[in-house]
Amino acid sequence: MNIGLTLKRLWRRWYILVPGFVVAAALAFGAWEVIPPKYERTATQLLLPGNRSLPDNANPYYYLGGLTQAADVLVRALSSDNVMNEVERQFPGAGVQVTRDPSTSGPVVYIVVSARSDEQAAQVMELLVERTATELDALQSDNRAARADKITIVPVSIDQQSTLRQREKLVSTVAVFGFICALTVLVAALVEGLRI
Repeated sequence: MNIGLTLKRLWRRWYILVPGFVVAAALAFGAWEVIPPKYERTATQLLLPGNRSLPDNANPYYYLGGLTQAADVLVRALSSDNVMNEVERQFPGAGVQVTRDPSTSGPVVYIVVSARSDEQAAQVMELLVERTATELDALQSDNRAARADKITIVPVSIDQQSTLRQREKLVSTVAVFGFICALTVLVAALVEGLRI
């Protein structure tokens, strides 16, 4: 099929194409304005062994082996419906992902928060960092761990500023524009085909 001839035939239906493309651009602009961007923050926290499991005056960072299982249990507790529902109730539209840090083999908890604003992302992150410590303490207290044996958790890094993520917004805008343009071309082609 000759592409030039096809385009020429389609252009005969300019009164369908031009308004269709204008509508596509308007709807794409509307989608861009309506869909909110996401603000993302991350934090990493490290589990440290209890004092009794360390030799005198030992560096606790040399004794992290065996804490990865405790980190996995803590991640499971933080990912529970109770915690996620609490976050959703207090901060509608916020998303949370809690995992063990995949970039290290150590007992590092990795938290990713996405929210509708930088302020909301900061509030959710603060809540989760605090909740991590309270969940760890609650798990150990429920099992009657001695104070000297209790594992502690310390922040390694907490983002102080959100990263703006607009991928979802961009993909939706392009999808709306592409769909309306394709529909416009299809209608123009049908009208032209019926004429022949």
